[in-house]
Amino acid sequence: LRASVAKVGSDLNPYQLALLYSVGSDQWNGNIVTGTPNELVDPKIQPALSSAKEAGMDLRFLRNRFGLSATYYQEDKRNEILSVPISGASGFTSKKINAGRIQRSGIELSLDGTVIKAGDFSWDLTLNWSRNRSKIIELVEGIDAVAQPGANDAFGLAYVYNVVGKPWGQLRGYGITRDDQGRPVLDDGGFYIPEQNKDLGSVLPNFIGGIINQMRYKNFGLSFNIDYQSGGKFFSLSDVNGTFSGLTQRTAGLNDKGIPVRDPVSEGGGVHVTGVNENGESVDTYVDAKLYYQQWLNSGIAENSIYDLTFIKLREVNLSYQIPVSKLGKLGNYLTNASFSLVGRNLWLIKSNVRDFDPSEISGTFGENGQFPGTRSYGFNLKLSF
Repeated sequence: LRASVAKVGSDLNPYQLALLYSVGSDQWNGNIVTGTPNELVDPKIQPALSSAKEAGMDLRFLRNRFGLSATYYQEDKRNEILSVPISGASGFTSKKINAGRIQRSGIELSLDGTVIKAGDFSWDLTLNWSRNRSKIIELVEGIDAVAQPGANDAFGLAYVYNVVGKPWGQLRGYGITRDDQGRPVLDDGGFYIPEQNKDLGSVLPNFIGGIINQMRYKNFGLSFNIDYQSGGKFFSLSDVNGTFSGLTQRTAGLNDKGIPVRDPVSEGGGVHVTGVNENGESVDTYVDAKLYYQQWLNSGIAENSIYDLTFIKLREVNLSYQIPVSKLGKLGNYLTNASFSLVGRNLWLIKSNVRDFDPSEISGTFGENGQFPGTRSYGFNLKLSF
C-alpha cells in the first residue's frame, strides 16, 4: 500500500515579471526601432499552488505470476497563471494573471501476468487503463472562459477553451443555432444560421489504455501492442476543406428521393433540409448540393466537422528470433548475443467512429489542421552483442 500528499508551487521566470522592450530589425531615419510588449503582467501575481493526494496498491498473486497495480489521485490547482485578452485601447492585447481553480482526479489500473506457461511456450500479458477528469471550478471574476495555454487553433475555425463548470479542453467555434426544442434555425435560403462561441465538446477522452502481448516459443518471440481510447472530440480542417471542394464522400451519393444530390433541385436533386426559421415556423426544403456543402466554410461553422476520438489500434507487431551464437562457428566466439526481428508499426485501425481520418494520429490539441494521412511502416533489426 502507498500514499502521498504534496503541495508544489509553480511560477514565472524572472524575465516574465517585467515589461521588456524588444529590439526590432527595422530602422527609421537611421535609428533602430524598439518593439513595445503586447502583454501586461499583473504586479500582484502570485505563484500557482498545486495540492495533490495519491493512494495506491501493488498486489502479486500465485507466486508472482499475476499482478495488479491501482492508483487514485486528486489534484487541486489554485491561482493558475494564464494570459487573458484585454482591450487593445490599453496599449496591450493580453494580461498575465492568476485565474481561478482547476480540479483533477483520476484512476490508473495495470494488470500483468503470465497467461500460459507450458514447456517451451509462454504468454505474458499487460493491460493498462486510466481515466482522468479535469474540471474548471472558477476563473478570475468577470471571465467564464479562457483559451488553453499553448493550444493553437484551426485557422480561426475551432479553439480550445477552459470554461467554468465544464471539463477541461472545450472545443469552441461557430455552431448551428437551435431553438428551445433543439431544431436548427434556417435562413430564407435554407442555410443554417451560425451561433458564435458554441461549446462543441471536450477533447478529454473518457478513458485510455493499452494491451501488450508477449509470446515466446523456444528461440522465437512474438509481441504486439494495442492502443485504445474512448470518447473525446476533435475538429478536422481536412473535412471542412474537403467538403467545400466536393471531395468527401458525403458530398456525393443519393438524397432521400433516390436521386443524386448533385443534380439540380428542379430535377429532384439537392440536399433535404428541415428546421425552423427565425420566426419559429417549420422549414422543409431542398438546397443545391454545392451551395449546401460550401456553407460550412463560408459561414465558419465548425460543428459540422467535429468527430469522436474513440479508436482501437494495432500499434506494433514484432516477430523475433534469438540466434544461437554457439552454432555460428568461429563468429560465435566473439558474440555474446544475437537476434533478428521483423517490425511493423501502425498496422491496423481496428475500430474508429471516423472513416476518413485516423483519430490516433491527431497532431493538435484541437484536432487536425490538414495533416498528412497516417503511414504504415515495416522494418527489420539485427542486433549483435560482443
